[in-house]
Amino acid sequence: ESCALAQRPRPLVLQPGTDRYLACVKRMLPKSPIPPREVVSVSNSSLGSEVDDARKRWAKEWFYQGMQNMVKELGAIALKAAISGFWSEILGSLWQAFFPPPFSKEEAIMKLMMEWTEQYVQRAIAAEVKNDIAGMMCTLEETTGELNKCMASLKEEIEKVKKQRQEVEDPQDDLEDEDEEELPERLPTISRRRRSVPTTPAPVPFPELLFTECLAKHTTAKTAARAIVNKIANTGYKQEMAPEFQASAWSLMTLWRQLYNVRLEKEEFEPESKKVSEDVLDAMKDQMKKLDDTAKDIMDDWKKWRNDRLEIKQWRYRSGGGGSFVMFYQASVTLIDKLTGFEQTWKTEKAKNDEWPYGILTDKFKEHVKERHMQQMFIEEFVPMISTYPYIRRLIPGEETSKLIPDPLPVFIQLPTLSGWLTGNNQMDLKHDGREKWVYASIRSRDHGPIHSIAGRRGDQIDQLNFVGRGFVPLPEHNTGGEEMPEKYFQGKICGLDVGYWKDWMHRFTVFNVKNASDSWKGKSSAETTFYASGPGLCGLYTFDRPKMQADGFGGCGDALQLQMWFQPDEALK
Repeated sequence: ESCALAQRPRPLVLQPGTDRYLACVKRMLPKSPIPPREVVSVSNSSLGSEVDDARKRWAKEWFYQGMQNMVKELGAIALKAAISGFWSEILGSLWQAFFPPPFSKEEAIMKLMMEWTEQYVQRAIAAEVKNDIAGMMCTLEETTGELNKCMASLKEEIEKVKKQRQEVEDPQDDLEDEDEEELPERLPTISRRRRSVPTTPAPVPFPELLFTECLAKHTTAKTAARAIVNKIANTGYKQEMAPEFQASAWSLMTLWRQLYNVRLEKEEFEPESKKVSEDVLDAMKDQMKKLDDTAKDIMDDWKKWRNDRLEIKQWRYRSGGGGSFVMFYQASVTLIDKLTGFEQTWKTEKAKNDEWPYGILTDKFKEHVKERHMQQMFIEEFVPMISTYPYIRRLIPGEETSKLIPDPLPVFIQLPTLSGWLTGNNQMDLKHDGREKWVYASIRSRDHGPIHSIAGRRGDQIDQLNFVGRGFVPLPEHNTGGEEMPEKYFQGKICGLDVGYWKDWMHRFTVFNVKNASDSWKGKSSAETTFYASGPGLCGLYTFDRPKMQADGFGGCGDALQLQMWFQPDEALK
C-alpha cells in the first residue's frame, strides 16, 4: 500500500510507427498555415462613430480569445466531477473534450490549443515540437482509455461488494431484533441461547486485484500526462506554449485528484489501514508547486522573448545654419513589433532655436514606449492563454472553495500609460509644455479604494472625470468647465476599457463588463482622433481597480494617466 505511488508504469500499448499511431498524430496536429489575428490599432479602425467603434473592437477581440472558453469548459468539467466525489467519472467527460472520437466533428483540445497559439502568438510552433506533443497526446489518449475502462469495472465491483455487505448485515440486524423480543416460556432454554449467539459471516472482500490493476494503469496514464508537461517545460519554445501547458496541467492534476478519490473509496472498506490518501494529497501539493514554478518560468521567458521582438527607430531633424540665426529641431521615435507588424510613431513639433525635441531620443523614453507596448501585449496575448491556470489548484482536496491566488500572474496589472499623444495621435505633435505631462505618469493618484462609479464634467470634450470609491478622485482636481455628468455606477465587474481622444483632450471613457455590457462618459462633440482599447483579455480574472499614476501637474483629462486592474476572479469557471 505505502509504495503504491511509486508503481512502475506499464509498457505503452500504442506503438510509434503503427497505422493507429500515425492516424492519431494526424488528428492531434494543428492545421497549417493558421491565419494571424488582426491587431487592433488606430490605423486599421474607423474613427468618428465613437462608442459603436469601441463595441466593434471589443467584439473582434472576444472572437480571437474565444478559444480560451474551450479550456474553461474543460476545467469546469474537471472541478465538478472531482469535487462531487464520483472518482470513477472524473476523467470520462473531461477526456471527451481532450480526445473526441476519430470521426467526430469535435476536435481535440490540444490541437485547438496549438492552432490558437499559432494564431494568437502569430508564430508557427516548431514542427518537431508539434509532432512530439501530438505523439505524447496519443499515448495519453491510449493510457487514459484503458484507465477509464478499468475504473468503470472497479466501480461496478465495488458496488457489488457494498451491496453484498449490506445484505449480510441486514439479516444480522433482524436476528438481534428478535433477541430483544420476549420469547414464550414453553420454548426450551437452549433455543433462546442459540439465537443470542449468532454466527458472524466473513466480510465480503474488497476487489484487491482489480484495484491494483487500476493503480498500475493510473500510474501509466499519469506518467504520460507528466511527460507532456515536462516536454513543454524543457523545450526552447515554452514561452510560446502557455495554452498547451495549461491544458496539460489540467490533465495531470485531474489524474492526481482521481487517484486521491479512489484511495478514499478503498479506505472506507479498511478504516484501520494506513491512510494512503494522505500521501497522495502531499504528492498533489508537491506537483502543484512544480507546476507553479514552470508557469512562472513560462511567463518570465515570454516577457523576455516578447520584448526581444520589439525594435526602436529614431529620427532627428535640424534645419538652418549657413549664416542663418534661426535653427529648427524636430525628432521622432518609432516602435516596431516584428511579431505582429504593428508600428507606432511619436513625433515632436518643430522647435525654434531649442533642442528640447531631442529629449525623446533618450533611453528613458524609448524604454517607456516599449514598456507600454509590453503591458498591452501581456493583457492581449499572455493572460488569455493562461487564464484558467489559477483554478487548477481547486483540484487539491481541501482547496475546492478556497480563495484563488493569481500565480503566476500578478495581483495588480497596470494598463499602459494613456494620453492624447501617447496613444498614437497622428494629428498632433509633442509640444514643449507637454513634454512631461503628456508623456510620463510620475505621481501616485490618491487611493480611495476600488472605483465603483464615475461622474464628471464635459463640454465638447471631457473636462473632468471624478472616480468614486471610498472617496473621490477628481482628475483634474480643479476644473469647473462645462456641464455636469451625473454619477453612474458600474454594471457588474468592469474588465475592459476603451478611451477615445480628440488631440490632447480625452473625449470618451468607455467601460465593459464581463457580460459585454458597456457604459460611457463622453463629450458633446462626435469627433475622435485616436483611442486606446484594452480588449477583453482580463475578463474573468481582473476588474478595474482605480487610477494608479498621473502626470505631475495633471491639468486635463488628455494628460498622462495610468489605470490599474485588480485580481478579482469569477468564483467559478464560466
